[in-house]
Amino acid sequence: MTIGIMGALDAEIEEYVKNAVIVEKKEWSDFVFYEARLFGKEAVIVKSGAGKVFSSMVCQKMIDEYGPERIIFTGVGGALNRELDIGDVVVSKDCIQHDMDG
Repeated sequence: MTIGIMGALDAEIEEYVKNAVIVEKKEWSDFVFYEARLFGKEAVIVKSGAGKVFSSMVCQKMIDEYGPERIIFTGVGGALNRELDIGDVVVSKDCIQHDMDG
């Protein structure tokens, strides 16, 4: 089973890359896909850049090229809920589309 891991920024994927055994590094346009072994699992790690267009484009490329069974999008974000703290993991049950800088 291959796991896809995506993040918008270098800081969001650097720990994954640092802790992985990189098997192969492939470039596509301005994006770098790291084929790796991460904690005993096959993984593909990529930085997509910010925004829904980049993330959807890179996600589709990952699906087409690597066929991951799961994709995790990891990243940072702000919070309006005072009960949340740095390092908390948030899993959404609903999502709303919102353009950045808009």
